[in-house]
Amino acid sequence: MADLIPVARVSAIQGKAYIKQPDGSLRPLQVGDMIFEGDIIVAGSASRVELSTPDGRAVLLRANETLTMDGEVSAAIPPGRTEAALTSGVAEVSKVIQAITSGASLDDLLDETAAGTGTPGADGGPSFVRLLRIAENVDPLVFEFGTARGRVIEEAAGGAASAGEDLLALVETSRAVSGTVTLDTTAPTISIAVVAGDDVIDDAEDDSVTLSGSTTGVENGQVVSVTLVNASGTVVYSGSATVSNDAWSIPGIDLSALPDGASYTVTASVSDAAGNAATPATRPVSTVDTAAPTISIAVVAGDDIIDDAEDDSVTLSGSTSGVENGQVVSVTLRDSGGTVVYSGSATVSGSTWSIPGVDLSALPDGASYTVTASV
Repeated sequence: MADLIPVARVSAIQGKAYIKQPDGSLRPLQVGDMIFEGDIIVAGSASRVELSTPDGRAVLLRANETLTMDGEVSAAIPPGRTEAALTSGVAEVSKVIQAITSGASLDDLLDETAAGTGTPGADGGPSFVRLLRIAENVDPLVFEFGTARGRVIEEAAGGAASAGEDLLALVETSRAVSGTVTLDTTAPTISIAVVAGDDVIDDAEDDSVTLSGSTTGVENGQVVSVTLVNASGTVVYSGSATVSNDAWSIPGIDLSALPDGASYTVTASVSDAAGNAATPATRPVSTVDTAAPTISIAVVAGDDIIDDAEDDSVTLSGSTSGVENGQVVSVTLRDSGGTVVYSGSATVSGSTWSIPGVDLSALPDGASYTVTASV
């Protein structure tokens, strides 16, 4: 098999490009790869490929275009318009058209060959029309050629060197050519630092939480997106930070409205300037109630003295803070000797509690008692 002669080199790629193999499979192209005559180049979607030929021409393929590198595309001197035209006289062309229209044989129009007995044509051969090339519009794959003719390469001993020999010399130095485009396809990374020192957010911390972390392979100024999601998948917080020196931070986040004793997941994501996305980082955190609630008892019977007109229907009530609705308040009434003379319970609602209609009429008059409420 004859050695393949390279006819172009891949000088730039934006996106992806391939060589279509004879079996229909696609081989990825890279900057610097050589293109041989007959190769079929395919540009991917949203891609752009530039090929350089030995005579300095550039052949450009845009997104979703396909190009077969045949002799005309890679030729140092591109085909001119005259090569696609019929060069015989108008009369001869008219005769051919008439013969085709009438159904006559074209053989009757042909002259004898130069070696025969007939009269040769003006160029020493038969004077029939010879079709050299058919020019067709191949839009959108329109190949534009410069008007300047390619330079002639001459050997020291005289004679023209082949374009293939010139391109083979180009192969040896193709990797060192300036202007090579390098594609960044390396994914960056991102991580989340421990939250609140132990990943547990208590009541003393929940009004000013810092979410932070680090990155690798991410340029300064890239934006980190951060979310906090509860156990049911609902986003309860979202924010963003800017990467600076491989670090990011969102300080002073108020999470005090979140319920205590719940679990959450922090997620952080980022991409580098080339659009390569990092695998999102996640970190589980939880909230905890560390602040003790408070409870108080309101004045009983208006003056803390229960008289005979009041002792059969006394209301014991009060208020709370830091206590959720539905929590139970336990209430006792003790005499001066510490004996419990009454006990009951109430349910917290809207930070208040109340036990109405308590009958204390059986208690002796003139005695002292203590009301105790706990929650």
